[in-house]
Order: sequence, then C-alpha cells, then structure tokens
Amino acid sequence: MLYHHAVGEIKPDILKAYGVTVEIKRGYSVCATLFDIEDPRKVICRAKNPLYIPNLPCELYGNEDYTVDVPAVVFPVGNFVIGNKLVIYAGAGDKYTILLSCNLNSLLDYLLKCCKI
Repeated sequence: MLYHHAVGEIKPDILKAYGVTVEIKRGYSVCATLFDIEDPRKVICRAKNPLYIPNLPCELYGNEDYTVDVPAVVFPVGNFVIGNKLVIYAGAGDKYTILLSCNLNSLLDYLLKCCKI
C-alpha cells in the first residue's frame, strides 16, 4: 500500500463530513493506493476520496496559536504499524507534523470493497 498526497479542489461533501465550512480550491490531502503484491506495477484499488483532509487550524489557514506557511495542506511523510494500527506521520501547513492513525484491517477492507479500479 502506498500513502500519498493529492492536490486539487476538495469536494463540498467531503469538506462537510469533516466540518470544514470554507471552500478549498487547492488543497493537499492524504490518499492511498493498493498494489498487487506479485506485480507491483498493477494497481488493485485507489481511494476514491481522500483518507484525510486539512481540517484543523494548523492544517487549514491558521489562527492566533498556529500560523501556517502554506494553507490547506496535509501530506504523508512516513508510517509504521503497531499490531493492527496504522500510524502515519504527516506534514501540516508546511510547518507542523501530525500523527494520523486507523485500524489497518478496516482501511484494507474499505479499499478492497469500495475502491476497486
């Protein structure tokens, strides 16, 4: 599995799901693509929507406590697995580091059931 960023407009329904009330015409979000283990040139599935979008002040446009260098930005930079928990280090606002986590089996199930190419 590859975790990567995508750049572009974030759809209003995705923004709403995260409670974001501002429009994001050009944002960086975290996505995932799953490759065939036997032939890594073959893409099995790709998340149709971002797994995570900028939605906190340190990721969006900043505030008094968190100024940002580049607004509306989150991007994965590394990850590790503990048991069945996936932990992803991500940059935020081109200034901070955040940790994201999820159940690895749930993520794989989601990708395989909902995101086939």
